[in-house]
Amino acid sequence: MGLKDWLTTKAMARAPDHRAIVQERLGADDPVEGHTFGFPVAYKRAGGGVGTGKALTLATKALENKYKQGRHIGGDEGTIARSMALDSQGQTMLVVAARTFSGWTFGVMNTDPEPEEAWRVPREQLRSIERTGKTRQGGTIEIRISFADDSFIDWQVSDHDAMTVGFWEAAERLDGSPAT
Repeated sequence: MGLKDWLTTKAMARAPDHRAIVQERLGADDPVEGHTFGFPVAYKRAGGGVGTGKALTLATKALENKYKQGRHIGGDEGTIARSMALDSQGQTMLVVAARTFSGWTFGVMNTDPEPEEAWRVPREQLRSIERTGKTRQGGTIEIRISFADDSFIDWQVSDHDAMTVGFWEAAERLDGSPAT
């Protein structure tokens, strides 16, 4: 086990039972089938810089946001992918459940026992979740999430066993068949 794996395992051991908390919020009629944690590739970059450098930093971040969003989010305004939260307030737990697909934030350190629901869409609106073949900073995997309205969004997600439970299996069942 490498240092990164050891640190991830230790951090997740101190965290609340994310899956159980989300399951309680979703209700018994929408069982969680799989989850992982990650960030949208096109998360909104903000802040940085002081004094006279702050204006330049903010302008640079705005251009970077526009570029990233153009490459990693597709679809018209008002589509599912375009309406997803892109703020970087810690990792988001992506949850594939029997009836819905949702995102939940547990704070910057993933330890808040009272998560915020970032978004939720009916599962029939979720077309596919596929690996793009790219890896990102820290060894995260880039995935593309596609929706029935022809929109898509790219995410960078963990592939560590402590953070990804049943997610890939649930993604393979997006043809409409429930978990057994």
